Amino acid sequence: MMESLKDIKGIDSSAIKSFEDLETVLNDIVTKAGADADEKIRAIGEAMAQAAGKSVSFSDHINDASDSVKDMNRQAEDIENLKRQLLDFFSIGNAIQLFKRAVSSAFDTVKELDKTMTEAAVVTEFSVGDMW
Repeated sequence: MMESLKDIKGIDSSAIKSFEDLETVLNDIVTKAGADADEKIRAIGEAMAQAAGKSVSFSDHINDASDSVKDMNRQAEDIENLKRQLLDFFSIGNAIQLFKRAVSSAFDTVKELDKTMTEAAVVTEFSVGDMW
């Protein structure tokens, strides 16, 4: 048994002379292992706390990015609405121009018709009023 104890690091097998000495050495090993385990658990807890803090920060950045995307979508919709309004404005302008041309053309046609009727009235016995 003493030879097996020599293979374990941290045990001075020459100090073990009795079962009480063996019990003391084993208690020291258990105490040291418990302290090492506590230290490792504490380190894991600290790492988890840091990771939790970083995940909250990451979550905040994700939320900020999401808000930015929503703002960009709203701005794109606003631009699209302005584009539609601009097209509507020009469409109305074009309709007004077409209406003006139609009225002007109708007025010119009536003037030409009146001139033609006057000429026809001169060569016939009908008056312009009769022709209309």
